[in-house]
Amino acid sequence: MATVTFKLDPIKTKALQKTLQGYIDKMPNEVGKILKQEGDTIMVSSKEGFVPKDDGILANDGIVANPEFKGKGVRVRMGYGRVAKAYAVAVHEHPSAASPPSWAQGVNFNVGGPKYLEKPLRLAANGMGARIAKKLRQFLIRNA
Repeated sequence: MATVTFKLDPIKTKALQKTLQGYIDKMPNEVGKILKQEGDTIMVSSKEGFVPKDDGILANDGIVANPEFKGKGVRVRMGYGRVAKAYAVAVHEHPSAASPPSWAQGVNFNVGGPKYLEKPLRLAANGMGARIAKKLRQFLIRNA
C-alpha cells in the first residue's frame, strides 16, 4: 500500500484560514442581499399579476424589508397591509372570517384576487435554492 504524506506550511495555512474566515464573515450579508433580491422579484410578480388593482391602494402598499440578522440566521420580510391591513387580509384570505359581509355573495376582482402574495411566492420557490446557490458561487468567484 502506498503512503502519501502532506506537509502544511504554517504560514500558508494561516493565510488560508484568514481567507476562509473572510468568506464566512461576509456570507450572512451576501445571503441577506440575495434573499432581498428574491423578495423584490416576488413582489414585482405579485404586483404585476396577482394583487387586485381596483383602486391601487393595496398594490402600492406592498413592501420587501431589508434583511434582518439574528444569531446565525437571516430573514427578509415581505407583505402588504401597512396602510390597508384589514383589506389586505380580507382579500388575501377570501373567503374567510376577515371577508366583509358584503362579499358573502361573491366578489369580482377585475385583476388579481385571493392569495396574491402566496401564489407568486409558490411559483418562485421552484428553483429558488438553485438561484441562491448560483449567486453564492458567483460571489465566491468574484471575491477569490
